[in-house]
Amino acid sequence: MRNDSRAPLTTAKITRAGHLVILLLLLTLFVIKPFFSTFMDYGENIESLEQQLSTYERLAQSLNQNRSELQQLQQNNPWSQYYLEQTKPALAAAGLQQYLNQLTRRHGGQVVSTKILNRNDDTPLQTVAIQVHLRMDISELVPLLHGLESGTPLALYREFFSNCQCPPVTSNPSTAIATAPAKAPEP
Repeated sequence: MRNDSRAPLTTAKITRAGHLVILLLLLTLFVIKPFFSTFMDYGENIESLEQQLSTYERLAQSLNQNRSELQQLQQNNPWSQYYLEQTKPALAAAGLQQYLNQLTRRHGGQVVSTKILNRNDDTPLQTVAIQVHLRMDISELVPLLHGLESGTPLALYREFFSNCQCPPVTSNPSTAIATAPAKAPEP
């Protein structure tokens, strides 16, 4: 009978051991594994953020040097005199209007009206265009046009129209569309 009394104890022990194994598996599956995977994910995120931080620190260290180099290159650019000072198209168009108004007054003419035109040219330089209605004599117009094409900033005219009056009238209204390159926007 000794063997019979031990058999139920052995079965009970095996059942308890099975329950314990199942409990340990469930504990591992639902508690330990999520914590471990979260820990591993945090470790990967920390490594990624440390790499980004080192990159940003390296860039920040070279920022002042890069800015000074850019400023030096912009100052030493021999072509900068040909560009309008403004970097935004609307401001550059206003600057071009102001420049043409001064140039026209200097040559004895009068600006009747100006209109900013939208240009979507596929050029490497950003261009601005305005339409200008002038009133001046032909003798004043020739030096004005020469001054536009040979002066700085570089201003070109296209689609030139002239409305000549009879000889008794000394003024000559004319319309021109002027374009000029603007500086590229700073980063």
